[in-house]
Amino acid sequence: MHSSAVSTKCADLDIRARELDATLCNTIVANIKGSKQSLLDGVMFSSHVQAMIILDHHMCLSINAWKTTAMNNLEKLNHHGDVHACEVDSMKKIREVFEAKVTIEDVILMRAMRSFEGKSKTIQHKIADDINSPEWITENTNVFDMVHGYCCALTTVGDGKPHPVKAVNDDVECYKCHDRAATIVCRKKC
Repeated sequence: MHSSAVSTKCADLDIRARELDATLCNTIVANIKGSKQSLLDGVMFSSHVQAMIILDHHMCLSINAWKTTAMNNLEKLNHHGDVHACEVDSMKKIREVFEAKVTIEDVILMRAMRSFEGKSKTIQHKIADDINSPEWITENTNVFDMVHGYCCALTTVGDGKPHPVKAVNDDVECYKCHDRAATIVCRKKC
């Protein structure tokens, strides 16, 4: 369940539903241990629904981090001369990709994001937001439209290519020695 699916405010629920919500929240808080317990400190009031939304968002981030790690590890796959070691390493990295449930859409978006490295942080952040969005990228996602949107945004903010500004005196040439000095005074002082 994502927070956007909630249609009724907690305050509009009857008293028994709110009491049950608070009781379930206390049960979750009592049973969650470790680093995830500190996430529940963000629950503004004793609410099972709010606690589950916080844990769901954390799990989405964890899953996306796992996918990214799996794809990065697969990209580093390399044969270093030992066939058996290469086979074991390949199987491990391939299994990790399948276990992380990496989709072809994930691979496409990750590659698109990397294509903008050093060129447009704005577009990279937009792609990362799409990858990490609560609405999972599925086989029904129109990746072509997404890429078109990134390119449209890129033309709006600039294409990331350096556009050199021509110096005023770039074409200055000494009339005697024909040296291109880029200054009004010749370097050879003709």
